[in-house]
Amino acid sequence: MNKVAQWSDQLSLGIPEIDHQHQGLLEVINELWDVIVARADAERVAAILEKLERYTQAHFTAEEALMRVEDYPKFRDHRSEHKEFINFVASAKAKLKSGEFLGLDLLRFLTDWLVKHIRGGDKDYAKWIADRRRPKSIFARFFSAFQGKDARASAGH
Repeated sequence: MNKVAQWSDQLSLGIPEIDHQHQGLLEVINELWDVIVARADAERVAAILEKLERYTQAHFTAEEALMRVEDYPKFRDHRSEHKEFINFVASAKAKLKSGEFLGLDLLRFLTDWLVKHIRGGDKDYAKWIADRRRPKSIFARFFSAFQGKDARASAGH
């Protein structure tokens, strides 16, 4: 199988489950590449597009759940990007169903979009999560504990 989309460490978010899902998305895009280049019948292309759509929806659902749990402030914008991708895949399915040939433009969009999205928005939320989970310095822990006691004491008065 030729690869149009290649995983690299530069795409790693440091969140193993999400990184694994991104690798899976790239694999499905590579499968789509193979069937389009081989000019496979529309049924075979449709099956891979369906697989891409299902995988993408499951992945985006997982990612969005993580962002909600972590209270990611750019969640709505990120979700809009996900909808753009899903709409593009749905549009490609509709074109194929109407008899249109899907070419390399589709693959270029999918690959470019995914890589750009991972390097941009996904890296941003991964950094947000890492920063929130990063242990604080001893001074930050001391002063936050002190402020917590101070806030509890003033609430009681």
